[in-house]
Amino acid sequence: MLFSKKQGSLKTPQDSRGIIDPKSLAVASGVCIAITWSFFREFAFFPLALPFAICVYVNGVKAERSKQKNAMRRSCRDACIVLSAELAAGASLEQGICRTGSQLGAMWSMDSEFLKNWRLMERRIAMRESAEEAFSDFAKRTGLTEASELAGLISFSKRGAGRIGGLLKTFAAQLEQELSVEEEIVIKLTEKRLELGIMCVMPAFIAVYMQLSSYDLVSVLYETLWGRVFMSVCLLLYCLAYGLGRSFLRIGM
Repeated sequence: MLFSKKQGSLKTPQDSRGIIDPKSLAVASGVCIAITWSFFREFAFFPLALPFAICVYVNGVKAERSKQKNAMRRSCRDACIVLSAELAAGASLEQGICRTGSQLGAMWSMDSEFLKNWRLMERRIAMRESAEEAFSDFAKRTGLTEASELAGLISFSKRGAGRIGGLLKTFAAQLEQELSVEEEIVIKLTEKRLELGIMCVMPAFIAVYMQLSSYDLVSVLYETLWGRVFMSVCLLLYCLAYGLGRSFLRIGM
């Protein structure tokens, strides 16, 4: 097979899931420093704030991955709409896939993971691999359930002589409805997440304010053994409250 001889020459888009997220790492580091100073006033207690900082980092990475996944799902919806329009205009499936990539390039950033993988699929088809195999590999690389379902539709239409254009329109409409419902849920949760963020910042802000304005009043909490024990317990309760608040706002979609 022609493609198998040249497969090594194709560059697969890198998977960014194993790379450290700089933004989340910066936020977690800032949170760790702020908690250490506000609760203990000595950076020797830095390790005590690490568990909370790790939670912040993990949540930040999950949020970023969820954002990227939603962007890829929207790209998949747009690809279905454009591809069905190309097929309705009389293009073959292979031609429609190539034309769809050109239109997606105008709609989405060239750095989009979905678009990078779509371009790779175009090159595989150009090397005379079947559209079924190329789309199946595309679905595996993106990891999207919607892409796997789309590959199944294409395989079914090719083998069963189904109307791929109509199936793509129906699939795009269903995906659009799912995305609309999820966006409504996210909008309703945004206010609650903002409230949680304010509630998490306020204790540290109050502690810093008391240190700056009336340190003599709170010095016993930072200079005595029992004061440090008390602040350690407060930090533990702070972490538990943060985790509980996050669990209330966690909805699987």
